[in-house]
Amino acid sequence: MIRSGGSPHHAPVYAGSEAKSQAKARRTWGMVNMRRKPSAVLFDFFNTIVRRVNFDPEMGIRTLLKLAKKPSSISIHEVLVRNTTLEDRLCEVWDTSDVWSTSQQFQRLLFDGLGVNFDARPDELERCFFEAAMEFERTEGIQRCLSELRSRGLRLGVVSNHNCTGESLRSALSHLEIADPFEFVVSSADYGIGKPHPLIFETAVAKLGVESSTTWFVGDNLENDIAGANEAGLFSVWYNPDENESGRIEPNATIRSWEEFEELIETVG
Repeated sequence: MIRSGGSPHHAPVYAGSEAKSQAKARRTWGMVNMRRKPSAVLFDFFNTIVRRVNFDPEMGIRTLLKLAKKPSSISIHEVLVRNTTLEDRLCEVWDTSDVWSTSQQFQRLLFDGLGVNFDARPDELERCFFEAAMEFERTEGIQRCLSELRSRGLRLGVVSNHNCTGESLRSALSHLEIADPFEFVVSSADYGIGKPHPLIFETAVAKLGVESSTTWFVGDNLENDIAGANEAGLFSVWYNPDENESGRIEPNATIRSWEEFEELIETVG
């Protein structure tokens, strides 16, 4: 189901202090210290271009059990109990390790331990679970914004911290009719490393064949998206529809809606 939520329109807020740039770019909604206009824009996934409106792991597990090699004597209750037990036992490992655990690894651990086998490939099982268990909606205005960016010739991609692969995330975007503008969708599950590590930003920039200095990154998470983009040398744009305080992490620009982002792009031509 495609839904959208409303948010009031505000003027974008910018960070920077060069007097010459500020004077040149002054508008009624503030001042801006910009670099060259972007050649590419990278986006975060969750709570940036989409919101998750429902998560039903039981539905996902039921879907997978229907794909088992032969009728399984394992009940849905047994799988759910093992799922909870594994999460509890692995939580400490996930919290203290730099290793990025993927959905496919967890599913194998879950079902292999119960003697449930499949003919389908791990990536197919992941996508089946993902599509059955999760429901998303587009953030308001993103579809029009992406169309505007593409009309300007900007290269677009998605970089997500998620334990499902980029292919699974792209399938969600396809259902929401916003996959086509993106040249790629990658996640931490694809590389085994996540934001804010600069390597995942650098890799995404390299995939586009552009320079970090002309690449913008838009995301809602200050630590993972904004601090990470800053460290990697990208122009950071904080998507902040709830108008939270940024604290010690300073984005290059802040927007509260995708209409504001279009204004920001218009500012630099």
